[in-house]
Amino acid sequence: MDSISAPFSRVTVVLCLAATLGLSGCGGAGDSTDASPSGASSSASPDGGDGSGVRVIRPGEPGEEPSEGPSELDPGDYNEADVEFMSMMIPHHRQALVISDLAASRAEAKGVRRIASRIRDAQAPEIQAMARWLETRGEDVPQPEDDSVDMAEEMSEMGMGDMGMLGADELLELVEADGEEFDRLFLDAMIGHHQGAVDMTDQLQTEGSDIQALEMAADINIGQTAEIGRMQDVEDTL
Repeated sequence: MDSISAPFSRVTVVLCLAATLGLSGCGGAGDSTDASPSGASSSASPDGGDGSGVRVIRPGEPGEEPSEGPSELDPGDYNEADVEFMSMMIPHHRQALVISDLAASRAEAKGVRRIASRIRDAQAPEIQAMARWLETRGEDVPQPEDDSVDMAEEMSEMGMGDMGMLGADELLELVEADGEEFDRLFLDAMIGHHQGAVDMTDQLQTEGSDIQALEMAADINIGQTAEIGRMQDVEDTL
């Protein structure tokens, strides 16, 4: 890929990346990168009812009819840490999709392309699940157009650390790279990006209260920890 040396070209690429983050993740992931699931209603709830909680059927005593009532694991029992986790993980995942989509045309190693494909397949549905979690609780869903190429800096300024997210210069470096250089940059960037997500899930396990949020965080932790190992293995072969 031709390098981008002119200052105007550099600005153009950064603006293009900003638009990409705000739309569809470099086009490869399509509508699946939107914060809100297609056709989802903000009034939807896990129990298909009014959002008051998960409903369960309880067997009655001998001779009595079974009764229906709310589960003890009511999804309404959540706190600020749960909301912050979902709200931050959505743009975090969207950036991972942007980075992974770059691999389709720039990566040389098959292992890198496979990992990028796995990331797209795993994280696009997770974005939709997290958006639904926020919607059913009446919380704001981060919109793609609100994403920024400077999110890493913004997170640091908020005292949250950069969560492993890439800044504009790092994203531009990936855009300008190709072949083996891209492979190394991608793996370095994505290992740190995944580690940021793992750290976020660890924090939620300490501070969160919602069962569904904690389960989702546990799944992300397990999946991305395993993927870090796979990326390190691929990195060793370059």
